[in-house]
Amino acid sequence: MREKCKDAQLDVFEGEKFNYRCILTNDHKSTEKELIEYYNQRGSSEKIFDIQNNDFGTKNFGYKKMLKNAASHFFLGCGFKVITKLFVYVKA
Repeated sequence: MREKCKDAQLDVFEGEKFNYRCILTNDHKSTEKELIEYYNQRGSSEKIFDIQNNDFGTKNFGYKKMLKNAASHFFLGCGFKVITKLFVYVKA
């Protein structure tokens, strides 16, 4: 996929600047739209893990026992879902 850059600066050698994006897959049955939606969903789930690791401090385990770590991550995940739903509700 190719789209024009949003900044107004031109490239000296080629004129207009473009951003290029591609998805490599071996799925020949799905349409382009289905593939893009699938990878966008995957990217949003990766973003959730990024937020949990960096903003909620779950990158490192806080306890020596696995059960305590699992419970801690479970409750942090539940809290994250509540907060995101609350923000969506407040914006609407």
